[in-house]
Amino acid sequence: MNQMNTSQGGFRPGMPIHADYLSNCFATSYAGIIVFMAVATEGNFAKAGDRLGIGRSAVSRNVQRLEEQLNTRLFLRTTRTTSLTREGERFFENCKLGVTHIAEAMNDMLELRHGPPSGTLRVSSSNSFGRNVVAPLLLKFSETYPDISVDLLLDDKPADFVTDQIDVAFRDGYLEDSSIIAKRLIPMRMIVCASRSYAQKRGLPTTLDELQQHDCINTRAATGRVNNWEFETAGQIRKYLPTSKLTFNDADLVLSSQQKVNL
Repeated sequence: MNQMNTSQGGFRPGMPIHADYLSNCFATSYAGIIVFMAVATEGNFAKAGDRLGIGRSAVSRNVQRLEEQLNTRLFLRTTRTTSLTREGERFFENCKLGVTHIAEAMNDMLELRHGPPSGTLRVSSSNSFGRNVVAPLLLKFSETYPDISVDLLLDDKPADFVTDQIDVAFRDGYLEDSSIIAKRLIPMRMIVCASRSYAQKRGLPTTLDELQQHDCINTRAATGRVNNWEFETAGQIRKYLPTSKLTFNDADLVLSSQQKVNL
């Protein structure tokens, strides 16, 4: 008898980061770089402003601020022409690749958000629920989202989203970590059950006192703790841990064993 549940060059991720690298980048006006790139491309402050949707005075202020930050003159300006200085040409070539990468990164994020779902989804579930409920549903999920690869991990221990890089986890019981975003899916009803032959031989208990006289199988949680049996009587939860010679850490094993040993 038992109770059970029914990227070459430049900055790359992972490379050493120097404080001066980040602080210099933080102090630089990225808006100024974009305005500089627009002026260099259009060859005219007014056209650059039209392209960016800002006034000529705003273009001039951004370029001036950038030149002050770099302590370098980037443009040769007359009443008729605007051209890059030698330093400006070098800065333009260096920035062009970086701006292209940033634009590509932003486009990639937009496609990821608005395009068809793709990538790898790591799913964690308790053993029994994952084997009997989640796994069959994932077959249908793969048909609906063919560009997503699913990695299913079965484990009864508490889900560690960071260490195990888990995206979604299925667990039963009470949520102890309040930082986790959780949604209740289905109620997990607990039942006391026995094999037919055991019931015929020993009868079925009708009270907790009678349950003490029966052979039971306990279950052990991933934390090492033996699970209490919980009963609701008169609106109150009563916890009970029967004396048992058999304790297993897998619900499916409990179910199959009770059939074989008549418990």
